[in-house]
Amino acid sequence: MSAAIQSLRRDWEHNRPIPGIGTRDDYCLQRGLPLDSKPDFPCSTRSLYRWRPSVGERAAGVFGQSRLRAVTAYVDMDYSMLRKCELYTLDDVRLDILCVDEATGRVVEVTMYVMMEVSSRYVVGWVIKPSSAIKQEDVDELLAYSLQVEGFGIGADYTTHIRFERGTLACSESAQIILEGGSGGRIKIHRTSMDGSIRWVGAPSDVSRGHAAGKAVVESFFRRLHIALMTLPGQRGNKYDNAPQNLGYNGADNFSPGSLAAEAQTLATIERASSGRLKLRLPMLYLREVRAAVRAAIDAHNHSTGHEYSGHSTFTQREVTPGVWEPPL
Repeated sequence: MSAAIQSLRRDWEHNRPIPGIGTRDDYCLQRGLPLDSKPDFPCSTRSLYRWRPSVGERAAGVFGQSRLRAVTAYVDMDYSMLRKCELYTLDDVRLDILCVDEATGRVVEVTMYVMMEVSSRYVVGWVIKPSSAIKQEDVDELLAYSLQVEGFGIGADYTTHIRFERGTLACSESAQIILEGGSGGRIKIHRTSMDGSIRWVGAPSDVSRGHAAGKAVVESFFRRLHIALMTLPGQRGNKYDNAPQNLGYNGADNFSPGSLAAEAQTLATIERASSGRLKLRLPMLYLREVRAAVRAAIDAHNHSTGHEYSGHSTFTQREVTPGVWEPPL
């Protein structure tokens, strides 16, 4: 607000038009004042602060619809009354780890797609592939497989709801028609809306993006999964600033010479050329090894009890004996 007030006062001093007031010369003519009198800006700072827009209006005007949702009222979603298999949610996540794709010998980013049963937080199905390899048919196959997992499926005498975020890869329209029609209405697929609006008149519209609609449970699982995989080699961090300096990874086939990513890809190429006669120790894992680590982490999650999904908070522990960590009292 202080910057906006300074801008208004600057426009006033330079005789520029101000909405609702006009120029300083217009103000003088309306009140019979000489043009060289140079009156002060007619609104006090206190009045301007009193007329300032709400927090939500400022968030929408400056940052767009997505930020508006973070500061306005929202629905508190309580899953305690959900029946088993009444709600599934699906989402994808890019793992904070690089690995070597054994099919190509290249260092790749990894994307994981998960289907979670919300009432129990049980991960009933998941698929993990190089980021550029996940297609819509993978989501269709994941959906078909997960609904056949023993002990899950669809509700016996109530509707099963499946929620996709529209901003991510979702199931195909044909798969939705088959599931909803073939189940006799016992399956209902939902796709969230998109955030995208014009912030002010004359401004270009925001880039459309999906927004989280009741995805806190699966996002918390992703946070716990990142922590579970944090000790594996090839960490790239959750953003560029957190990536290790020796990683040297700047995107597909773009490595700094002598970096960890370049070394891993070179050794993988040599091992592939030997037709299995050489077994080299790479500084990164193969994709199959990452899958095994993810499978172990999901099994531990599915069979643990008592967790409250506090994955977005800070984890504080103390070392009671060498190598033994416990939560503080």
